[in-house]
Amino acid sequence: MEIKHPLHPEEITPEWANFALKEGGIINESVVNEINNEIIGGEMGFLSSVVRVELTYDKPEAEVPETVPLYKHENLAHKQD
Repeated sequence: MEIKHPLHPEEITPEWANFALKEGGIINESVVNEINNEIIGGEMGFLSSVVRVELTYDKPEAEVPETVPLYKHENLAHKQD
């Protein structure tokens, strides 16, 4: 199954989180069944997006994260000095 990396916070889905966490060896048996995204620092003029992603799993698994930060650097190629 092909999963595209999210470009915007609303594209961060439970399906993407499951893929990323399983590929990274973070979860084995648990399944992310719900997420809650919160944009952090959007009003401060950052040149990147910082999103706090709260994860809800179907069952507990040792040492799985409940919250993860995601950072996406904005493409500044269109800006020239």
